[in-house]
This record gives sequence, C-alpha cells and structure tokens, in this order.
Amino acid sequence: KRGQQHHNGAGDQNPGASRVDIHNGNCRSASVEAASLDGLMVVNLLYFIKNLPDLFGQIANWLRPDGRTVFSIRSPGSLNAMPFTQCGFRVHPLEKIKAALRKSDLGNVTSASHDEGTTMLGELKIPVDAIIMETRLR
Repeated sequence: KRGQQHHNGAGDQNPGASRVDIHNGNCRSASVEAASLDGLMVVNLLYFIKNLPDLFGQIANWLRPDGRTVFSIRSPGSLNAMPFTQCGFRVHPLEKIKAALRKSDLGNVTSASHDEGTTMLGELKIPVDAIIMETRLR
C-alpha cells in the first residue's frame, strides 16, 4: 500500500479536505474492510478480470450505503485496434459490464463515451476514447 492522506481535522490547512487512500496491488486480495469506502475509482482494470460479477460483488461489499464507483475503460473498437490487446486483455462489451454491475447491487449505472481522436503507435494509427461508468450502491 502506498498512500497519500489528507485529513480534515483540527489544525488542517485545508478545511473541507477529504481523506484519500491510494492502493496499488492485486484487487482480489486487497485488505479493504466491508462498508468502509464512500467511493472508489477504477481505471483500466476491467481488461484483466475474467469474472466481472465476482469483482463487482467484492467492490459492492467494500462500499458504504449509497457508496459510488467510477470505472474508466477504452471501447472495444479502440482496444481491438491496439496490438498489445492480444496479450492477455479481455475486451468486455459495455452492455455486459453494465449487466454485471447491476447484478452486484452497483445499480443506477450511467455511462458516457468520450472520443479523444487518434494517436500514433509507431506506424499504427489508433483511435483513442474513454468510456466512463458511474454507479451507486443500491
């Protein structure tokens, strides 16, 4: 665990600041207590998860009532255009991800797509985008 923490306590130079813990490691063995998180942000992780419902159930367990998550991924079109995707990436369709989120009590799923243009990887022109999904624990 490596972390940055900002506390909203007496003598804090930033009134209204929130505590932020940053964890780096295996999400399946993270030592996060049940109902201990107000929110969770997950970036570029879902490509490496075989069983989405299991992961989402674990995340739902970590959240406090009315807790929120934000997931960020690339679209299947963008991922499939990248040559390294064939090296262990799982390309999950957006509707499959949303269905798994809903089954795990991470309902009220909203999503937005953002086209970021293209980038070059050597001679290869790759479309770049982002899909942002927000959920709230039911």
